[in-house]
Amino acid sequence: MTSRRRFLQALSTSAAWACIPSAAPRMRQDAAKATASIERRRFGKTGLEVSVLGFGSAEIGYEQTDQDTVSQLLGTALDSGVNVIDTAECY
Repeated sequence: MTSRRRFLQALSTSAAWACIPSAAPRMRQDAAKATASIERRRFGKTGLEVSVLGFGSAEIGYEQTDQDTVSQLLGTALDSGVNVIDTAECY
């Protein structure tokens, strides 16, 4: 099981690498090495198993992030085991 701290470190590193197009292939390799899998828990009575960490994506649309960066960020999150993506603009 991957610790929350280790996952966040890997994700922040991945986000930084995503800003450098030539680093994209290396970014996924580094993230895959840093995180084996993310802990999952049952979501209420739905029977769904969701990752304890999610990916907040509101800023992607708000900041009009380019498609390559979005692909890298989401790809890294999904490759790391995240299966909860929050798209809310605000609460």
